[in-house]
Amino acid sequence: MSLGSPGQSANASSQYLVFDLDTSLPFPCVFSRYVEEALRKEDNFRQKYRRFFRVVPALTYLSEFASDRSHMRKPDESGHLVWLANPPDYDAIGTDSSENNIEQFWSMEKGVGFGTVLNFDEFESFDPQKL
Repeated sequence: MSLGSPGQSANASSQYLVFDLDTSLPFPCVFSRYVEEALRKEDNFRQKYRRFFRVVPALTYLSEFASDRSHMRKPDESGHLVWLANPPDYDAIGTDSSENNIEQFWSMEKGVGFGTVLNFDEFESFDPQKL
């Protein structure tokens, strides 16, 4: 999911757009509608199933994210690494400082990795301009 701003109107903070290809909602979709219809409240969730969201500024993501695709391989019965699915045709993503830091983007532990980890309530009221 990617979040963007439609411009600098007085009401812009409530009109951020979500670009998510994994929903049947409009593309893009207004953030408030996305949260309401795609994510939905978690009032009935047990505490251990409550969700967290890692919010990373786009420029940070583009300059820091690296994946050597090792998460796409698992050992077979003989111990050799095999692809779980065919890898993409393009090169793996790397940066000057890392060949693989995907775990830092997956982690939901606060203080680990890039960006900010938010619980659902924090995410629902999140203002991207405060990143």
